[in-house]
Amino acid sequence: MSIRIRLKLIIILSLCTVILSSQQEDERIPLISNCGLQSDFVYPQQIQDQGYEKRYQKNIQGKSQKNNIVYRLPTVVHIVHDGSALGTEVNPTDAQIFAQIQSASDRFRHQQPGAGSYDNILYGADTEIELCMAKIDPDGNFTSGVIRYYDPINTVDPTQSYMSSIIWDPTRYNNIILAKSINGNCGTANGTYTWYLASCFNPGLICHEIGHHLSLAHTFSGSCNNSDCTTDGDRVCDTPPKPSSGYNFNINSCADPGNSCTSDEDDLSNNNPYRPISSGGIGDQPDMYANYMDYTGSCWDSFTKGQKDRMRFNLTDSRSTLYENASACDGPSMASLDVGISNIDLSNYDFCNPNFNPTITISNYGSSTINKVTVIFELNGITSQTVTLEGITISSEGTYEYTLANSLELSSEDSLLTIRTTLPNDSPDMNIFNDENYAIVSFLGGDLCEEISQCADFNTSTSSGPGNTTLIAIMGNFPQLNEDLTSIGLCVSVEGDVSNSFETFNVSIEEEPILGQTAYGADCNGTFQACFKVHASAYSNWVNDEVIIVKLDPINSSINPSLCLTNRACATIYIPKIQLDPCDGIVLNLSGDYNNNNIAKNHIEANGTITNGQHIIFQANDSILLKQNFSVEANAIFEALLADCEIQE
Repeated sequence: MSIRIRLKLIIILSLCTVILSSQQEDERIPLISNCGLQSDFVYPQQIQDQGYEKRYQKNIQGKSQKNNIVYRLPTVVHIVHDGSALGTEVNPTDAQIFAQIQSASDRFRHQQPGAGSYDNILYGADTEIELCMAKIDPDGNFTSGVIRYYDPINTVDPTQSYMSSIIWDPTRYNNIILAKSINGNCGTANGTYTWYLASCFNPGLICHEIGHHLSLAHTFSGSCNNSDCTTDGDRVCDTPPKPSSGYNFNINSCADPGNSCTSDEDDLSNNNPYRPISSGGIGDQPDMYANYMDYTGSCWDSFTKGQKDRMRFNLTDSRSTLYENASACDGPSMASLDVGISNIDLSNYDFCNPNFNPTITISNYGSSTINKVTVIFELNGITSQTVTLEGITISSEGTYEYTLANSLELSSEDSLLTIRTTLPNDSPDMNIFNDENYAIVSFLGGDLCEEISQCADFNTSTSSGPGNTTLIAIMGNFPQLNEDLTSIGLCVSVEGDVSNSFETFNVSIEEEPILGQTAYGADCNGTFQACFKVHASAYSNWVNDEVIIVKLDPINSSINPSLCLTNRACATIYIPKIQLDPCDGIVLNLSGDYNNNNIAKNHIEANGTITNGQHIIFQANDSILLKQNFSVEANAIFEALLADCEIQE
């Protein structure tokens, strides 16, 4: 006996159970687990320079520090990126950089919001050191202070020689470098510049590394020995001795740091403020977990008076040209002609169609109105189209949206789309480092994409920042991929309070690493889409329970989840499918257990068993013959896909 199926249909035989689970997110701010030890680089050279140490001790004991004079350090941030879009972790916007540097500067002054107050009068010092963004470059030209380098090779563990080649004169500028990875460290200092893993870059870490840069050691340097506080430990007498870092707090917390050394009073000299009370000191003190020079990132809050004195001495002794160049921060806030691509919208992009028309946002960062600008579209470094926009009006700090009229065509699975502006008002752009933006676009193959979508409102606690994730559960009968296809697509669109790069989410699927960030556009005015490619092996791991969880984690606390009438995110999975050529006469006879998708172009005879947990697709142009001993076990799925062809006997 046999059954012949001769319909245009999909037959699904399945028995499955879907289990949904939730997991409490850890909201604790992560600590800095590994900074580049200053003792590996410059600090040993300085402490071996007995002349430097003698001058420092004489200066401290002579009380010759010139306090009440604020030293401003002109700062330039060099971003070495891999073509990630503006506003992403690896390639933050100028505004994001400005905010981080200003926050770090406030911390140096101990004027940050919520700055702590302490019973120890030496703690919580205003160092009277500020970081300011450079506005004038070494040649006297305008700069935003943020310099970008598209360099996929050197953004991964850049060498010292490479970094030395891109920095500006370190005697006049405070150089900061961001890279995608940095030899396993979150940050490092070497006395000439500081450099950071982009994902770790934050105001507290900036204070930590620039503290090293200005000759501070870790507060946990050395042991509990404190016979001479000017030479033991970190050589700063008002940081209590400490034998090990506070990373993971050991057994204590920010509010209860404990007291790992009882030797604070051992140095009886007047140099030691923690000498016994009977000797005029303030006695033994608890550890300083809030000190920037420990490994206690979520506690970081303060420098001490002694650390202030040492950093300021370092500046006056050997780096006076740095703060004497503070006028480099006093240039114009913007150039007259300065235009760039601030956003790329790929809402009409389809993973299974090689042709697409991006919509771009052109921003006028300068003071002059822009009436003409040229836009260059590149795929993998090759110019595809050049468009000159004339008769437009972009006022100072205004924007202009443009959708490319003629489609770009992808010729490979992955392409780097680079879009840049040039020649605003037919004149040279005065800041070329913010002209361009990037997107990775992928043509996954297949003749069409099967789409499975779901939406979810923003988590009502989104404004509380990272950890308050919005979860989108995409449910469906997810097809197996054809063996010729290696990836699927994911697009996430957002609508609501999403008007700038601060108001974005990190996107991930299940427990996989972060894919990237959501797009942004006008608040309460339509949806804005970002797309990502996901490898087939990861997709295959998710489809068994027929639920794929997409996670949106706010990058900070800027998003108001109830600002607009609609505040939601939608996620769409795109699964490429290959259509068969009709009726070419191929016959395939199958028998036994089925371990993979079996696809033929005309007749199929199915004989055997589809076993528990398998998802098998038989696709034929004409007919599928199910023989008497063909069976489908529980928790297995059998799909029969038929095209419209005549039977070939």
